Amino acid sequence: MDADFHRIHLREPAFVGRFIPLCRHAQMILGRIAGTVVATRKDEKLEGRKLLVVKTIDPETRAESGYVIAVDTVGAGAGETVICVSGSSARMAAGLKDHPVDTAIIGIVDTLQINPPTP
Repeated sequence: MDADFHRIHLREPAFVGRFIPLCRHAQMILGRIAGTVVATRKDEKLEGRKLLVVKTIDPETRAESGYVIAVDTVGAGAGETVICVSGSSARMAAGLKDHPVDTAIIGIVDTLQINPPTP
């Protein structure tokens, strides 16, 4: 496997037992659930949607950096490592078509393997 690829094993039922190759330059976000957002007033298309605070992490160093607010589509919980998509990809996630969403959680990571560079 090319060193520029990472394999992430997802717990989402559609992905159980499968490894999904992700290019290092893919527009996906690896993160850890850091908290929740409660908004009593929000766009009606977001009613009933769980909003979570995701702290982005580097897959190689596990260093944590900024935060994003994401709509949860997979039932993620506190402290779990997740994969998020942003922009138009977020609006393609399950049940979010035509919703005012910029970031969506699309998977819960069970394992993360970084292959060492080949000489």
